[in-house]
Amino acid sequence: MASGEWGKPPVRVFHRGNEEIWLLDLAGNLLENLENNPVFIRELERHREGESFEIALPLQGTVRVRLIRLGGKLCAVLSRGAFDVPFATLIENDTQDIFYRVRLLPERYFEYVSPSVTRITGYTPEDHYVDPNLGFKLVHPEDRKVLGEIARGSHFEKPVCLRWVRKDGEIIWTEQVNVPIYDEKGTLVALEGIARDVTERQKLEEALREKSREFEWLVEHMISAFVVHEAVFDEEGRFVDFRILYVNQAYEEIVGVKREAILGRTARELWPGMEKQWFRYHEKVVRTGASQTFELYHSPTGRYYRCRAYRPWKEGNRYCVVFDDVTQEKLAAEREAHLKRSLLAIRNINQLITQEEDSHRLIESTCQKLTETLGIFHAWVVLLDEEKRVTDFAVCGEPSCTEIAQLFSQGNVPPCVPQALQRGSLFLHDIPSTCPECVVSARYKERASAVFLLSFEKEVYGVLGMSIPGAFADDPEVRDLLQEMAQDLGFALYKIAMRKALRETEERHRLLVENIPGAVYLCDPAPPWVMHYLNDYIEDLTGYSKEEFLSNRITYAELCHPEDIPEMVTQIARALEKRQPFHLLYRLRHRDGTWRFVEEWGAGIFNGDTVQYLEGFIQDVTEQEIARERIEYLATHDSLTGLYNRVFLENLLEKKSLRYPVGVLLCDVNGLRLINDAFGQKRGDELLSFAASLLQDVIPKQAPLFRFGGDELLSLIPEASETFLRDLGQTLRVRSENVHLRGVPLSISVGWSLWEDPGEPFEQALSRAEQWLHRRKLNESQSAHSAILNLTIRSLQETTQETEAHARRLVSLTRRLGEALRLSEEELEELELLARLHDLGKIAVPRAILDKPGPLTPEEWEIVKRHPEAGFRIAQSSPDLAPIAPAILAHHERYDGTGYPRGLRGEEIPLLARILTVVDAYDVMRSGRPYKPPMTDEEAIAELRRSSGTQFDPLVVDTFLKIIAEEPPES
Repeated sequence: MASGEWGKPPVRVFHRGNEEIWLLDLAGNLLENLENNPVFIRELERHREGESFEIALPLQGTVRVRLIRLGGKLCAVLSRGAFDVPFATLIENDTQDIFYRVRLLPERYFEYVSPSVTRITGYTPEDHYVDPNLGFKLVHPEDRKVLGEIARGSHFEKPVCLRWVRKDGEIIWTEQVNVPIYDEKGTLVALEGIARDVTERQKLEEALREKSREFEWLVEHMISAFVVHEAVFDEEGRFVDFRILYVNQAYEEIVGVKREAILGRTARELWPGMEKQWFRYHEKVVRTGASQTFELYHSPTGRYYRCRAYRPWKEGNRYCVVFDDVTQEKLAAEREAHLKRSLLAIRNINQLITQEEDSHRLIESTCQKLTETLGIFHAWVVLLDEEKRVTDFAVCGEPSCTEIAQLFSQGNVPPCVPQALQRGSLFLHDIPSTCPECVVSARYKERASAVFLLSFEKEVYGVLGMSIPGAFADDPEVRDLLQEMAQDLGFALYKIAMRKALRETEERHRLLVENIPGAVYLCDPAPPWVMHYLNDYIEDLTGYSKEEFLSNRITYAELCHPEDIPEMVTQIARALEKRQPFHLLYRLRHRDGTWRFVEEWGAGIFNGDTVQYLEGFIQDVTEQEIARERIEYLATHDSLTGLYNRVFLENLLEKKSLRYPVGVLLCDVNGLRLINDAFGQKRGDELLSFAASLLQDVIPKQAPLFRFGGDELLSLIPEASETFLRDLGQTLRVRSENVHLRGVPLSISVGWSLWEDPGEPFEQALSRAEQWLHRRKLNESQSAHSAILNLTIRSLQETTQETEAHARRLVSLTRRLGEALRLSEEELEELELLARLHDLGKIAVPRAILDKPGPLTPEEWEIVKRHPEAGFRIAQSSPDLAPIAPAILAHHERYDGTGYPRGLRGEEIPLLARILTVVDAYDVMRSGRPYKPPMTDEEAIAELRRSSGTQFDPLVVDTFLKIIAEEPPES
């Protein structure tokens, strides 16, 4: 038997087979208790129309049930009293329900309306009988369409709720059940029904709905997160997951996920790495129905939550969870505990710092204390030398950190070490992305790495690293504590290093005192300076043993130069008075009778205000003194010529001690650059030194002589006259005319001026001398260059051993070829000069290489290949040769760009050089060399054609072959 339910209606329908039984609750509130009462259902099925029975209900007492026919329907009428009056009487006396019968066809009118209609609507039954449409008018205008649908045969399956307008205008809610009456043709001709005022019930239900909406709003907007889950089981009935059915707004905010992204999805779909403990708590709620309260860490969101899970439904797999984010609260508690552990760790480490003197034991114990006391996951310390290389390390903590130890043992460091060395300290959060190479910490998302420099006073001793909970990485107090601990550890390493250095220094000092190249002493504070301690070096310094001094067989004052002792006593007394160290330089007599320069550093040892001893160090500085004198000499003299330099000149001019009028004599060695380039710097230096010696012989002794520039010499002659200066210049020219130094002629140009006014700047007097010098050089330098150039050409012939016949053939052939190529007369003259001097640079090549009979080594060949550049520099030094300098530089270039020294190509090579290359190659092939026999004319021509376009200019080759075909050269 099934039942339908619509709120709390006065009528319900039961089905007994195909038969409907209508239940009319005359007593009220009985149907609700009968809905699931098996005794009532069984009795209802057993009785027929006209029969009655009783049933006892909890809290309700005895209920009478009677089956009657009403309006064609079988009804079960419920009452607490006995049915001792006719049913019609019950209807007439029923004040809660309105019973009615309405005729629809052939015309509409009320056949019956019970008296209760007056109490409920204010209209009497007679009002209904008089006005057949009154029942339609009673209905609220917005609900009248339902009446039309009922008249057309609808809404018979369940009660309908309609608003009625009472006679006084008040609107009430009614619930009515209509039973259709059909004629033999099945036409709906009448309605029988019951209507009840349910206004109060409607108000209660609306209030309930309002309360429900209010509750839903409260759930949606509550501070705590609220979620409805549905358990998910596998085929074997095991709890494996839970699906999210509803979440409120707080859930979205706390978890950080929008509801549309999670509704209908399971926890394992959303958070694959979620802790198993969550599923165990949820399963317990589903299995037992008992609520669970717990706090858990949720790794996917990195938060802590306090949860209460419960199942408000008696059955089913749905359950609710209310939770709050307690991460800050949790972290605050953990932070407080962590800070306490940190303070304890710092105290323990500080104890180590004050007690431990071995650096390895210190860092090893520090790592152990950190992991045991502070509760971090692992700790390591690596010590570094000045080059940031690993010298020692310690690692402690979880087993996986042995990978760090292996890294250190190989001399390597993790990436965070160089970062910390650069930045001072380092906190890494999202380690997998910020430090993916990390061998340990990158495996744990919830961790952070804290890395600190172990340093003191800018000296870095190592790096400390820790793997800590990620939540503490941003805590400034935690950072400060860890930083303070690292600073203390750095100071401890500093002290250990200092103690070690002190021990080493003491040992070195002992060895140093015994082996230092100087005398270490302890003596009386005044002459004769009786010695109380000396090292062995005193014998090297004085020739006397330390036993002779300590036994007073000789005193130190006896060896000091008598002229120096008063100054020594004065300086020592002045230093002792100010309690400062003293520094002395004096002469000391050696046992062999020689005098030595010694330098002494010392200080007084005081007892209160009394000086008890002197202690110090004495060193032989004889060689340094000699070197100092040499340095002072070089500071004012030219090292090559021995003349004064420009520094001395400037000092002399600043002193303004010259006797006026002053003769400014300026001399220049002509052709010095050409000599340097042609014969080498050494030959030029010899010539300049010779010129300086000549000036020293001629110029008066009281006149200072200076090297003023590279090839210029200057003298300032006191109390001079123009006649004297003119005669002096003439003497220098005459003395230098016939001077030759190893074949190189000496040519000196002289300019002078008279500096009469002390107020005139020296530069003006010098400028007049320079002008006169330049005029003289124009007349004298050309002849000097010609002489040097002739010497250079003779030297070239001697050096290269080129025959005059070869030079003559080159001159003849190059001129014929130049004329065929239509060169100008000036170019032909340059070409002739090039034919004679193209190998000018070979005078700079050692004769041993040029005369070598066999093949040259690669190194020797490189020397030879530099001769075009040497020839270029020599030619540029001479106005006569300067026009052919570019061709000399390029006469070993090749047309295809593979030559030397610059790898010029094609017409980049000067034309004169291209002409010379062809003619020189032809003549060498025809005449041969000591190491190579000559070719025939046909062979030489064939070789020129083969190398045309590679080694030689094709146009030059073609032109040359034409002229030798017309007139072959002489053999």
